[in-house]
Amino acid sequence: MPEDLAPSRPANMSEDFDSYFRDDVSLLTAFLIKLGADPQEAADAVQETGLKMFSIWGKIDHPRAYARRTAERVYLRSKARRADEDTRLMQGGWAVQGLSDQPSEVLIFNEEASELINMIRMLPPKQRRVFAWRLDGFTPAEVATELKEPVGRVYSALRDANQSMREMWDRLKLEREQRVEAAGRGKTDERPGF
Repeated sequence: MPEDLAPSRPANMSEDFDSYFRDDVSLLTAFLIKLGADPQEAADAVQETGLKMFSIWGKIDHPRAYARRTAERVYLRSKARRADEDTRLMQGGWAVQGLSDQPSEVLIFNEEASELINMIRMLPPKQRRVFAWRLDGFTPAEVATELKEPVGRVYSALRDANQSMREMWDRLKLEREQRVEAAGRGKTDERPGF
């Protein structure tokens, strides 16, 4: 077979990509949710990321890091585009501001995992970004490399994020204890239904 007619990638490269992406898709989706995406936004960004990765699969040296960088960019670009569209619709009188500015709820069966995701979403954007990368198993040095930030800045953001997370967790724990104590005395913080 002449060289110019040979396939551009070996047959097993497609299988390698499929195997990698199948293993990483749920982790990549969770990574985007930690960054603040709702499940649909995350799924859309992951799908677009998969298409981009497949088209250049043979050139990617570090798939996990590349996937997270690309998915984050896709998500943020999509979020900015939606915000711009919403603004233009409101300015044109075609839409009114929504009743809620909260992201869609994430269905998580473990209450503590759900609380953790909500706390991560409350972190400032830079801390949330570094924290999400770290939770995905990247070392601070790897995070610094992937985000093109000085290692010291990554460590600083992680320190601040960890402190904020500890404070939020302590508050949450105290609130739980107070609810349990109040329930034990016959008091609840529930309001009567209508």
